[in-house]
Amino acid sequence: MDIEIQKMCSPIRVVVADDHPVIIMGIRKILEIEADMDVVATACSLDDLDEILISHQIDVLICDYTFESDVGRDGTRLIGRIRRNYPDIRILVLSVHDELIVVRRLIAAGVGGFLSKASSALSALAGAVRKIHQGEAYIDPVIATALSIEYLRLLTKRGNPRATELSKREYEVVRLLSLGMTVGVIACHTGRSVKTISAQKVSAMRKLAARNEAELVVRFRELEM
Repeated sequence: MDIEIQKMCSPIRVVVADDHPVIIMGIRKILEIEADMDVVATACSLDDLDEILISHQIDVLICDYTFESDVGRDGTRLIGRIRRNYPDIRILVLSVHDELIVVRRLIAAGVGGFLSKASSALSALAGAVRKIHQGEAYIDPVIATALSIEYLRLLTKRGNPRATELSKREYEVVRLLSLGMTVGVIACHTGRSVKTISAQKVSAMRKLAARNEAELVVRFRELEM
């Protein structure tokens, strides 16, 4: 219990990786005033990032999608490699590459969140870090809206009936997830077991063709439009 309390009271250990030093300085300035966050290291290259990942204890990695030194220039492969080698690290992608196809690939690769460098929502960076550190998903509101519109059009075109198939309890679970609650908190809130809530979440994911929780939240927001 003491270890758990210590973990809860410890600052969120953040690493920032971007090949533009000005971006790193800006992120540092945003986060250094947050009492519950500690920027433990920064990386301007993939080699630097690899060394930091090996030598530091990290909770959240704020990472660009591509680096100049990355020969393949495929950010999805980079994210996939980090997810495989360091599954406990939560990743927040901060990038100018905010095309929907890129965001969809990143969500599928398992990132915890996405923020566009071009978005005014950059002021929400600290809040986004907190959410993904708690195991929740955060998608830039502008991007989430665009994804919702795109998917809604797809549903209309295909006449996909899955959007109306959520049971009352599945709908409730997804709604609470979209509000930022974790599965454990939802279980306490509804008086159901964690196992039941998890099963209802998985069922909702299947019906809405969501590959992970981030996609599930996006799909739910589409239904609410």
